[in-house]
Amino acid sequence: MITMQLAERLAQQGFIRRRGLLIAKCPENAVLRIQCIIRRDRSDNRLLGTLYIGIRFQKIEELLDRFDDPYIPTISDSLGHLQSEEDKPIWEWNAEKPEIISRLLEEIQTYAFPFFEKFQDLQALALALRSKNCRDWPGCDRVLVMAAILVLKKGKVSAVNFLNREIDLLRTTTNPWDAGKRTEWQKLRDKIHCADIPEVLGDALFIEPTEPISILAPPPPDPLGEKFILSNEWGLRRHQPNWNFVEWVARRLDAGAGNSFCCLEALDGSYVQVLKGINGCHLEWRVMTGDSPNGYRHYRASYPEGATADVKLQKLDFVHSGKAGELLHVDDAIDCLRCFYYQTGLPVWLNWRVLEL
Repeated sequence: MITMQLAERLAQQGFIRRRGLLIAKCPENAVLRIQCIIRRDRSDNRLLGTLYIGIRFQKIEELLDRFDDPYIPTISDSLGHLQSEEDKPIWEWNAEKPEIISRLLEEIQTYAFPFFEKFQDLQALALALRSKNCRDWPGCDRVLVMAAILVLKKGKVSAVNFLNREIDLLRTTTNPWDAGKRTEWQKLRDKIHCADIPEVLGDALFIEPTEPISILAPPPPDPLGEKFILSNEWGLRRHQPNWNFVEWVARRLDAGAGNSFCCLEALDGSYVQVLKGINGCHLEWRVMTGDSPNGYRHYRASYPEGATADVKLQKLDFVHSGKAGELLHVDDAIDCLRCFYYQTGLPVWLNWRVLEL
């Protein structure tokens, strides 16, 4: 119902309704996308809504060959993430209030349209992807998207050289997400190197990155943060994170639009990772132990009471299986990260199921 009403109001801006989404075509063979996701809050039974926005660049997706769905975005974000701290970001709106449509339209005008206008330009997008401030990043795998942009703007040699620098940074990682990313980047590098891609003359105005973008300079060290590395699906890898930054990164996870998980890893190889979906979060905790064959044991968190049937974590890009009670509220997932950060052990108010990996 909300999507239908928004479609009527945004028709003059070129948006039409397709499969529950609001879609608009724009120059450069790109597609603008607005999606309203509704969930029922288990604490008070209210319907809460979140707006996700995104842009799909067809030329980039043809090169990356990631999604069959023509509406999956290349870059995305939620409106809550686009609001500044001074605006006191609103992550979800009460979808049962009669003024919800006018409020969402106001937010779309204020935040979504400037996002669309800025990032339709690949130069502006590339500048944001290599920013040292993660608050400038749109949601995506920054390395993959930057490599694709380089193919289009500077040619395959520039893209391959860029990917080689990024891959070299992750060769010694113990983080399983980083290992997966390295493999994904290697596949793209080999594809670009072997593919019959026409060489381009090169855009003289396009500023090419000359250093890796997947590692940021560390912030002022936190005495506890020196023991950790924080990473997420976007390609963030922050050494010595302070707690406020860890929480900020965790709250900025989306439901499968390019930034749905984060991992806080200790120097001994233990870690806590959070995977966010539309209907909750899954949280896994790896504990280093000498009494297991691999030297560690994985646990999945769950509530001790509540759901009795198995419920899957619903994401925009896939479904993640799980047992009863394992869909956590994001606040509880952040509490687990906090316990790991301050080294107080597995929270006793949750149940912990051993995972056989």
